[in-house]
Amino acid sequence: MTDPGKKQRGPFAEGTLVCLKTGGPLMTVEDIRFDGFVGTVWFQDGICHRDSFHPVHLNAFEPLPLRLGASMFEAAYGPDRSKWPAPAPAPLGKQPVAFRVRGPRDEWVLVKSEDAAARAAFEGGTEYQGLYVRDGT
Repeated sequence: MTDPGKKQRGPFAEGTLVCLKTGGPLMTVEDIRFDGFVGTVWFQDGICHRDSFHPVHLNAFEPLPLRLGASMFEAAYGPDRSKWPAPAPAPLGKQPVAFRVRGPRDEWVLVKSEDAAARAAFEGGTEYQGLYVRDGT
């Protein structure tokens, strides 16, 4: 559900994090113009930049939701581990299943693509890590 206080025309609402499909910095949607162009704002090297782009040239930056300090199983099935389903064996792949980026308040943010993680880490002057699944062996 969209916040009623935020303007939305097309795929992006004010306040959405976006980036150009061709790469570049993370930008915040500042406004949606009547001609359909998306007004964005971002900071680079301490300088505030603004520009407008046609929405076809933008991708939304979508961090994965993360509940720090709480297990997904505990959240889904409760604290009694005897009621948790047995995990299915998963082979270790060579590709990470997700990436984490250290945020501005020293918290970890999960993202789906390495490009998005690298871009966010570069923009924030921080690090990112690939997250892998173990097969239990």
